[in-house]
Amino acid sequence: MATVIQSPVIGEDTKTTPTVKKKRRSWKNSIAWLATTLVILIIWQIGVGLFGKDYMATPIGVITAVPDVLFNDPKLWPGVWETFAVVFRGLILSVVVGTALGLIMGRVTFVADALAPYVNGFYATPMIAVLPIITLWLGFNTSATFALVVFAAIPPMAVAAWDGSRTIPVRYLEVAKSFGARRRDVWVGIAIPASLPYLLAGFRLASGRALSAVVIAEFLIGTGDGLGIHIMRLAQNFNHNEAIVAIMILTLVGLFLAIGIERILRRRYPWFRKS
Repeated sequence: MATVIQSPVIGEDTKTTPTVKKKRRSWKNSIAWLATTLVILIIWQIGVGLFGKDYMATPIGVITAVPDVLFNDPKLWPGVWETFAVVFRGLILSVVVGTALGLIMGRVTFVADALAPYVNGFYATPMIAVLPIITLWLGFNTSATFALVVFAAIPPMAVAAWDGSRTIPVRYLEVAKSFGARRRDVWVGIAIPASLPYLLAGFRLASGRALSAVVIAEFLIGTGDGLGIHIMRLAQNFNHNEAIVAIMILTLVGLFLAIGIERILRRRYPWFRKS
């Protein structure tokens, strides 16, 4: 019996594979981002030149100030170290407490009913609103800054762990029980791994809120030599180009964390974004 070989349809792009389409889409996104950035910088430069004051920051001024700030500012890197040390310690505590709290809420209905209003309420409360109370309790020092970071970062971690533990398929738990798994095995072997993509998404939100909290606290408390107070002093001395460079450090750290977590979710947990 003769085999019929179908020829490709004329005009059909036989080389357009999913990988090629993905690369084309990536190039289009990059070009769109670069074009948008260029337009914003041009409008910024022209707008300040026409309507702004001489001390206002401009893209050219910021680019010119980058080497001087990074290599000649004696207060920049100690401030960066002090600020991110507080953020790092606050995120560690928030991840541990928030994850444990969320997992318990997801698996124990009574605990969820009792704590859900508080977790959601603290999540919705503006960070700046609780800072006066924190300073009254702890004083105007780095302890108050640390407390505000923890207050800002625990709720998103708890909500993420709560959502993740509630999405565990029932059949996983039934199989574990049928094989005689202990409660500790269910928590460690099923609950935490199943909640991991939700925890990563929660950590992305928590890190952004932690960065915002530490800068707000440093601005309003006004003590120490952190990056936030350094930015405020630069702005008050009309060194706006240098202040923008310092702000860019915070922005780049936040972008690095967000992009890194997004890539992990896409590669390791592609089903998470689809769901």
